[in-house]
Amino acid sequence: MRTYMKYLWSWRTAIVLLALCAPLSACAGGLADMLRDKIIYEIQVVDMHGRPIPAATIWWMLPEDRSFETPELMERLLRRYATDADFVQSTALHPSLLVDRTDKNGLALIQVDGGGVEGHSRVVAYFAALKRGYHSAFVQDTARTNTTHSITIRLDSKANAQVDARMLAFDLLRAPTPSGGPMSEERHQYLQGVQQRLRALAQELEEEQLFDEASAVYYNLAYLPSVETMLAPDGRETIVGFTNGYDERNPQRRADLERAIALNRSTPYLLLSKTVLEVHAQGGLVGPKQSAARQKYIRATEDIISRYPERLWPKDFSTVFYAYMNEGLYNESCSAFKRAYEFEPSYQSPKLWHSELKRLNAKISKENTSCGPCKVEIRRNEKVRGQDCN
Repeated sequence: MRTYMKYLWSWRTAIVLLALCAPLSACAGGLADMLRDKIIYEIQVVDMHGRPIPAATIWWMLPEDRSFETPELMERLLRRYATDADFVQSTALHPSLLVDRTDKNGLALIQVDGGGVEGHSRVVAYFAALKRGYHSAFVQDTARTNTTHSITIRLDSKANAQVDARMLAFDLLRAPTPSGGPMSEERHQYLQGVQQRLRALAQELEEEQLFDEASAVYYNLAYLPSVETMLAPDGRETIVGFTNGYDERNPQRRADLERAIALNRSTPYLLLSKTVLEVHAQGGLVGPKQSAARQKYIRATEDIISRYPERLWPKDFSTVFYAYMNEGLYNESCSAFKRAYEFEPSYQSPKLWHSELKRLNAKISKENTSCGPCKVEIRRNEKVRGQDCN
């Protein structure tokens, strides 16, 4: 009955809107939003006694390609990267992985529409909850389209876990912001206060030489949503925009990110990012004059992989393949391609993997090397035939 009433309300409201909108374009956007298939997820994160866990991190995926985005993928991401959770932003770790957080009452509201929902009567999704001091957990869920769907995720506390209370406060500062428009004065004041408290916390942790914790706070400062302002001619502060994430053009965000990278001692992604910044300052990895930079990046990447074979992020496995290829090291490039694919085949589509392999083999053929085409078996029976490069 609840779902039926929602449909009934939607269509009656649509008829009223059609009558009122003249011309129709006057409210076409709102009408389209109302009629689009969607699901609203209410994610409640609690401990084993049913008590809400505030400011927990939610990782979730709404699979569009069922052959890749499976429960095993979420398990794999949690096993490899749960300790990196403070640094994981939506789609940065994996193109399908989105990130939200619960509020102070342990509740996250996530509305999903578009390609993953449109035209489906039921939708499968995966939700994981992570919180310092607790073991992570995830659920596979099936929900009917055009419903509000409730999910509870229970987390078990880690035995003898020691959690700095300041990092719990840090989690709360990253919790969802108050309601109001993205460019509202209320939101501006709230985010300004959050930024000031986070910056003070980062400096305090750095002074105490808690470098990894300080790194996490600086990193989140670089990505913190902000309401942008400027001074009007009469001297008043005027809201002019909203930034929801990192902006390379913003000097403060860039400085916070670079500080996070410089301080970090234990996160492979950030450890390698130190070399990435140095290489970027030298002109990047592409071009005939960039051989020294490529070799530097290759050495750093191989060192990180040897020390943390399961924890480097998938994109770096792919980047080093290109570095080898652009150096003309085709045996090594073939091996790096195989390693990247085997490490995380779902990082990109079979079509893209196949395209990259064709590009490598085209370069091998053009250079007339003694080594034949690189041969890798790609899921869905996509196979590049020929002599293996190794």
